[in-house]
Amino acid sequence: MDSQRLNDWIQTATGIAIVVGLILVIVELQQGRDTVRSQLTSDGFAQIDQLRTSILGEEAATVIAKSCYSPHDLTSTDLVILDNYYSSIIGRNFRMKRLDDRGGFYSEDDWKESGSG
Repeated sequence: MDSQRLNDWIQTATGIAIVVGLILVIVELQQGRDTVRSQLTSDGFAQIDQLRTSILGEEAATVIAKSCYSPHDLTSTDLVILDNYYSSIIGRNFRMKRLDDRGGFYSEDDWKESGSG
């Protein structure tokens, strides 16, 4: 009878270990999925930001200064540059917020401070 009882305990412990192992695998798969989603989100924002940065060209500093000191003299091209400059700043902030929502990679202070330019 003692060997039967020992065998029952071993089977119970094995069953518990299998269930715990399955739970850990499921948790790890969910973490992996969250990490992949966060990486894809980050990559998408990086592509958009790269496009915006390429539109800025070499004249961004001149256009920003012009917008401060003589905004009435801005051309359509200048406005496109300014739009992409400020959209890039907002996009960076939005990217950090989305990554914080998806995986907790940034704190609230990080993404709030990133909007200061």
